[in-house]
Amino acid sequence: MNNPRKMTELYKNLPWMYSLLKDESAGAYYLEVVCGTIGWYEVYLRLTEAEVAAFLPAVAAGVPDALTALAKEVMHHGAQGIPGREYRRE
Repeated sequence: MNNPRKMTELYKNLPWMYSLLKDESAGAYYLEVVCGTIGWYEVYLRLTEAEVAAFLPAVAAGVPDALTALAKEVMHHGAQGIPGREYRRE
């Protein structure tokens, strides 16, 4: 990601190709998901406060099932994005 903002990776799921990131300067959390079939690209979904409150303890406990489900939904929608959700555009 070519961006001057510092993003800290808090969790990485290699099998499903997604990461939980924190934008240090804005204090925002993002779900980075690799999408595509022939060509791959990253999508950055901004997480809501409720999602962050649920996902951080789940990831810390080693149970990222809800985060994985959201990553799968992001993959399904791809570049079009989930309607009504905020994305970080590169």
